[in-house]
Amino acid sequence: MKPNQFIYNGKKLLDKKLLGYAKAVNMDFSEKDIAKNNITPSQLFELSDKLDKKLIDMIYINIPEMDLIDVSQSYSDYDIATLVVNNPNILRTPIVYLEDEPFIADDIMDINKIGELAQ
Repeated sequence: MKPNQFIYNGKKLLDKKLLGYAKAVNMDFSEKDIAKNNITPSQLFELSDKLDKKLIDMIYINIPEMDLIDVSQSYSDYDIATLVVNNPNILRTPIVYLEDEPFIADDIMDINKIGELAQ
């Protein structure tokens, strides 16, 4: 993946709001809507590495899409990546993938951080 990407899920209202804000403050980025264009396992592993997070920490556990998953089981990173590819709603988004400071902006308060980075 190339830096300066705003990775979001176009089916999520918060993602669309934060995308609109990032555009409004003239943040320089390209967009990747994972609801329309699947994210690949290798892209997930790269993001995981850049964010310094385990894949399991990049997904929502307590959402309806995860009801079919037995969270008491142990899953490999590849299993988790496959889950995300097949169910993009479980990935914590949006992800602001900047060269120096990538982060998951899954809280409306992250709007301040986006504003700071745009300056």
